[in-house]
Parts: sequence; structure tokens; C-alpha cells
Amino acid sequence: MSIWREQRRLGGVRWLLEKENTGLSCVAKYLLARVWLQFGTFPVEEKISASQEVFGISRRAFIKARNELLADSGRDGSSSYLVNRSQDERSDWRGGSFTPGRPVRAFRIERAFGEKLAAASLRGAGSNDHNITAALLYRTFSLSKNADRPEESVKEEGSRALPFRLAVPGRLLLAILWSLADRRGVVADAGHRRLSQLAGVSLGQVRNQLARLEQLGLLTLRVPGLTGRFVPGKVPSALVLNRTAIGCSGAASDAPLREWILDLGKLRSVAFVHQTSDQIWKKRNMTSPLGRISGRESDRWIEAEASGYPSLAGGKQKEPEKEAFPPLYSAFVAEPRRAEVREYLLFKACEYVTWLVNDQPAQVLKKRKSKKNKSGIHGLLLKRVEKDLLSNGRLKERFGEGRTVLARWFCLHIWQRAQEVIGIMAKQESVSPESVVKNIGSNYLDILLIPVPGKTVNSLTYRLREQPAEEEKSI
Repeated sequence: MSIWREQRRLGGVRWLLEKENTGLSCVAKYLLARVWLQFGTFPVEEKISASQEVFGISRRAFIKARNELLADSGRDGSSSYLVNRSQDERSDWRGGSFTPGRPVRAFRIERAFGEKLAAASLRGAGSNDHNITAALLYRTFSLSKNADRPEESVKEEGSRALPFRLAVPGRLLLAILWSLADRRGVVADAGHRRLSQLAGVSLGQVRNQLARLEQLGLLTLRVPGLTGRFVPGKVPSALVLNRTAIGCSGAASDAPLREWILDLGKLRSVAFVHQTSDQIWKKRNMTSPLGRISGRESDRWIEAEASGYPSLAGGKQKEPEKEAFPPLYSAFVAEPRRAEVREYLLFKACEYVTWLVNDQPAQVLKKRKSKKNKSGIHGLLLKRVEKDLLSNGRLKERFGEGRTVLARWFCLHIWQRAQEVIGIMAKQESVSPESVVKNIGSNYLDILLIPVPGKTVNSLTYRLREQPAEEEKSI
């Protein structure tokens, strides 16, 4: 079967991987995806010994999974996922009747189910995100259980290459993660319960397999889910997949990968907001109620910084009065899980920066003439921050309208960090920021900013297809 045909079927594979509560075991779901990917609706006429090599499953696991798919009728309809030979096309077929002495028990995807998979493949075709993720997904499925070849090994810095040894649950989970990821390998919602339902394994197995993927270098970053005291609300785990561990196909992967380690820059305020807030709290308690604390140590320092981000208030709508809610710094005082909250806030801030730089670079670089902006990208970013980070019920109850001001504070530093990233790329490539913005998506591909676990730095990666043809400008 040609690679072209396999790639055209990847939309159906993604639909199947993202389908929750199928009632199938982990191995059965994996086998079903492999059958569709490699054979489509054509019959599989391999001997068991050959099938276990084709699908990378042991003989016992293959027989059990195949029988489960042949017998399962718990789906929306009454048919099974697989049928023997051309069972759905032959009216004279009777179960159990095989050619005497034939050592092969052929089967195929059931027709109606195959039509659903084919329709899903058509809906997914043509999208850039789909094409890149589909290529990675294809490479994921092409991994063998015991691959010892150098090109199929995961290399870790400072240690020798680890041979790729990943059982079926790990392979299925890795495929699911790539199907959920964006084109840069970021999975914003990698909650264990969700992955458990998708993969058909227990929560304990999800945790074990994620640890295994991390051990093999297939995960660049893991951020645990949590619920902060005030910030954030209940959020799921998130992770970033290693794009270079498996490799990908397509023009983007042919371009060299550039990587830079950056200081926190404008995200420093976000990273140290708990420490700063605790210091102000201590000084406030040591100072007379009539005493004043000025500058960055003021009670309203977050409110003051937030005023630099465009307000969405327009017409007769008034901005919230600062005195109408408690000082916003108090939302970060005495946070019991500050290390985890800090890690999550930095991850989300980098995620927003990545989105702005890749999808809205011209807006980021454009100078504002007014702090009023009733719509547009500023408002979209503000809504995303409010939804993702400031949905905690206790935060809404205590701070009321101050929640919007706090969102503007986050957005200000995110926006300024996006401007910094463009400036850094321009400096490293010895071109103007305008040149970088103009060539994002053509010369500068898959720009990704992520925090480095346990350190106060960020990692910036992107692929450089070629130097811009226009006249270069030294910075």
C-alpha cells in the first residue's frame, strides 16, 4: 500500500483516535486504526504470524483484539467494526464457513464504518495543521515495537541513545497525543481522565505511559493540572511533544531547526508575582494603616501596570473603579501551590505568545495610537486569558470586576513578550523586525516558545527555510 493512500486515510485515523468511550480495549482500538491506515476497506489476508509483524502486536494480543473487533456490537449500530472477508457484501455468507485447509482467516473493515472513516478523511484534508500532524501521526504508527536502528532511536543529551521499546498502550497514547496536538506539538488539554477514555486504559496506566514517553524523550514538557487558590481555576494537564524525536515529513521539516535560550524578559512579572505579592503583604502588615507604600510595592501595582493594555470598554460602559475590589496582588498571596501555579501560568503565557507570533505578527508589531480598542486581537486575547486562567469561582466572588483588570495585566506582559520574541528573532537573523513579520509562515516556520522546567528561562525554537530575499538590515 502506497504512503500516499495511507496519508489520505489519516483523517479517519484521527477521528477514531479522538472518539471517546468506544468500549474497545486499548489493543483493539490500536489494531482498528492500523487496519484502516494500511488497508482501508481492502481485506487483510495475512497469516497470523505475518499479521503480528505488520501491526507490531504479539500473536496472542492480535487474536484477542481481532476477535473483539469482529464480535463487538456496542457501537451506534448493530454491526461490528470488522467482518470476515466480504461478509457485508455476500448474501450467501455463513459464519464459520472457510475454505478447507486455508491457513488464512481474512477480515476487513465493516462497510458502514468504513464509510464514516472515509468521510472523516475527506473533512480533514487540505488543512495545514492536519497535514503536519498527519505526517507525525504516520511516523508514529510506523514505529515498530523493538526498533534498534539508529534512525528510530531517541537521543537524549548527555546519555547514549535509548532504543525505542514502546508497548501498544504507549504507542496508542502517543498517537492520540499527536492527534490532539497543534502543528507545533502543544497539547493544551492532556487531562489524565480524558486520555484514559480515549485510550481505553486506566488512569494508572495513563500515568505510567506518560512517564515512559517522557523517559524516551518523546515529551519536551509536562505541566500538571491543578486548581489554584484564586488563580487559575480548575485546569487540565498540558504537555509539549518532542517534534524532533520521531521526525516529521513535509517541507517544514526539511528546514533547519533554530533554538535559543532566552531570559524571561517581560514575563518576569508573571513568574515572580507570588514572591512580589508576599513581600508587599508583609510590608503592609508591618506598616501603619495610614502609611503609604509607593512604586512597585504599592497595593495597586498590578492595577497600575494593567492600565497599559487597551481597554475594551466603550460607549457608555465605564471601566471598573479600582476601589470597588480588593487589591489584585492579594489574589497571589500565600498560594499553597505556588510552584505548580507558576509553572502553569508561564506555560500558558508562552502558549499565547506562540499564538500571537505565528498567527498575528503584524498586529503585534503594529504601534497603537490609542489605548482604546473595542475589538480585534486585543479583545480575543483578553477573552482567552479570562476563560483559561481566571475562571475560578472564588476569584469572581471576591474580586468581581477586578477579574477583567487582572486579565489585562496578564495580556500586557504576554503582548510585550511577543514583541520581544520578534525582536530577538530579528537580531539573531540580522534582519529587521518588519522582515521577520513579513516572512513568518514562509521563511520562519513553527515558532514555539516554552518555559524550561525548573529554570527561569524560555526556549525559543523555529525552522528557518531560507534567508529572506530582501535586503538584510543589521540590528
